[in-house]
Parts: sequence; C-alpha cells; structure tokens
Amino acid sequence: MDKIFTVVSKELVVRLFHAFEKLASDALWLVRKACGECLAVIAEAAVAILGTEPIVVITEKLIKDKCKWVRGAIALRLGRLIVSLIGNESLLNRFIAISKLESEPNNCWVNKGSAEKKRLSFGSGPKASPVGEESTPAAFGSSILYWNAFDFPGVLLQMGDQYWPELAHSYKTLCCSPHAAVRKSLASSLHEFASILGPDITHRELVPALKIFLTDEDSGVKTAGITSLPKFMQVLRFGVREKCLPIMVELYHESCLASFQESRWRIREATANALPSLLPLFSIEYINAVLMPLTLQLIYDDVDAVRSTSNKIVGPMLDVFRNSEYYEPFINQIVQLSTSNRYLERQQYVVIACHLHSVQLADFETHFIEPLMGLQNDCVVNVRLKLAHCLETLVRSPSESIAARSICVLSMLSQKDDSVHEN
Repeated sequence: MDKIFTVVSKELVVRLFHAFEKLASDALWLVRKACGECLAVIAEAAVAILGTEPIVVITEKLIKDKCKWVRGAIALRLGRLIVSLIGNESLLNRFIAISKLESEPNNCWVNKGSAEKKRLSFGSGPKASPVGEESTPAAFGSSILYWNAFDFPGVLLQMGDQYWPELAHSYKTLCCSPHAAVRKSLASSLHEFASILGPDITHRELVPALKIFLTDEDSGVKTAGITSLPKFMQVLRFGVREKCLPIMVELYHESCLASFQESRWRIREATANALPSLLPLFSIEYINAVLMPLTLQLIYDDVDAVRSTSNKIVGPMLDVFRNSEYYEPFINQIVQLSTSNRYLERQQYVVIACHLHSVQLADFETHFIEPLMGLQNDCVVNVRLKLAHCLETLVRSPSESIAARSICVLSMLSQKDDSVHEN
C-alpha cells in the first residue's frame, strides 16, 4: 500500500489514507503491524497533502497498541517518520526512549502494555544480530536498536543541534550497545554528527565516542570509525586534531600484531584509505613526524590489498612536502624500494611509479623513471611482468619521451623474456 501512495494523485491520496486509518485499527494485530511498517513511507508521500496531524494521530495509536509486535513495528520506522514529519516534537521523546529497550526494558514504551506478562519483552532473552532473523523478541528488539542508531543522524539534522542535550544520553547509551551492528552504524555516521553539532560540542561530546569506537572489540566498528575520521577531523579545531590522531596510529600498530585470520588487515587498509584526506588537516612537521612513517609502514605491509591502497598516499604526500626540507628524503625512501632485496617491494615500486605517472607526471619524469626502467633486468620474472604491465600504460603517456622510451624497453623485454612476451 505504501508504494501506491507515491504514484497516485492528491485526491486518491486522501481516499487511500482514510482506508489506511481503518486498517490501522483492524482487529488483527498482523494488519496493524503491517500498517506500522509502511507508515513512514506513506507519511513521506502524504504529509504535504494531509499535513502532520492525521499522521501523528495514527502514529500515537500504534505506539499505544496492546500488541508488542505492533509497537515494535512502529519503533523500527520512528526515526524516518520524525524526519518525514519535519521534526515533530511530540514523537521525539518516544524516539529517545527506544535506546532504553535493552538497558532499561521496563522503562521503554515498546515493552509496556503487553497483555501476556509471561512473554519475553524485546529487551530480554539471548542477544541476536540486528541484521537477519526477527522471529524472536530478542532478535526483533536488536533490529529496533539498529534502526534507531541508523536514523539518529537524520533525526538530529531535522530537529536541530538545540535538541542535542535531550538526545545526548540516548546517543551514549547506543554507543555502548552490546550489538556490534548498532555501534558500527554510529561509528559510520560519526562525521555526520560532527558536521551538525559543530566544533565545540564535537570536541566535548563526540571525541570520547570516537575513542570508544576506535578501541572497540569488534574490528568492523574500528574500521567504520577510521573511515569517518577524515571528515570528523575537518570539524575539529586545529589544536584538537593532533590529540585524536594517536589513537588511530596505536590501532594500526595493534592490527599489525594480529594474525591474518582475524581480518585486522582491513583496519590497516582503512587507515591507508583515510590518510590522503587527513594530510591537509595537519602541519607539515606533524605529517613528517607521524603520518610519513605510517605511510612507509603501509607501503611495506605484508597484505597486498593494504599495499595497493597505500600507493594512493604517495602523490598527495609529495604535494605536501614540495618546496620543503622533507621532499627529497621522502622521495629517496620511495626510490629505495626499487633496490630492495625483497622482490615484493620492487614490485611495489613499479606500482607506485605507474600510479605517480598518472597523478604526478613531472615528479615521475624527474625522480622515478630511471629506477623504474632499471628493473627491466630484474632477476625475478614477476617484477619484469609487473614492469611490462606498467609500460603498457606508459606507452600512451602525454610525454613523448616517456612514451618512446617505454616502447623501446617493452620491446626489449618481449624479445628476451618469453614469460613477458606470452603475457
């Protein structure tokens, strides 16, 4: 029914809503539950025509329903509904109370009013994942918390930062939820909260939340926190940023100690992804002291996915160091890869140089092309193969000298190396 509301005329919207009102009072609880599930979408389509009052009346009726499954259905969509109703204050307290679903189950409206006291509340029973089966009270309850966390930034944006004092306790409760998916949702949207609340409240209220996420026991939550970090840091004042970043560096070193099976390499990959966006936010001295060594460690990582991602940091860091005393030493650190005793590091140099050709042509031609071409005589065929693949890109270079030289070296590789010729 909710999809029909989005395509029909205004006159039919009014007629359909009268039918929907009757269904919301149906004797069968499954019908009322279905009404709760689709009310948010209907509100989005009908609020401009009907106004907020009739939608709020139905919402309050479903919130006070005697069946907990109906109350749970409306709780799942309440955040989206508040956004649809352009920040209705009467529903905000209901939204805030949802965070107590498991921590204070007897004080949450979703659990109140059940006719059968012996049945489990949504906040009781064995804990379950918020994503998946919802056939048990505990599983459905965790889904409610997940969507409460997911909708939280939208509700705050719609209501405005002046409502943060009312929402803050609920937010902190969800940050400590036993469900990793709930915490991950909040970690993923941390930068959205920061952009709404501004630097002062972010420093006071959200920096502690960032520390919680980056020290979480679940690697997915940590990864989500790192992904949000660049945009989160943009909101903070300059002096505060340097106090927050060491947590990420410590997390990186911790992930290096974990086994491959623990998937901690994804934390290092997320770190490599975040670094290019973090560079403009710090002083050149801080970058040289903290972020440059971290970049080199990522380039030397044992996992290919981390090394591949770290290649994208070199170009932006060259831009930062240009015209400074750190420029040449950093170039030398990268060029050293081409003479490493480990063939994987020589391969890595080929990939970095090829990437720099596409983003830093002048630097490539001045500093990186000679060591690259020198690898045509490498003793390991995998390095020569990687060089051949790189040269296939360089032959289309906008620089005629680079293109001509690449054609020559590629031809020589093909003639003297059967493996390169076959590939």
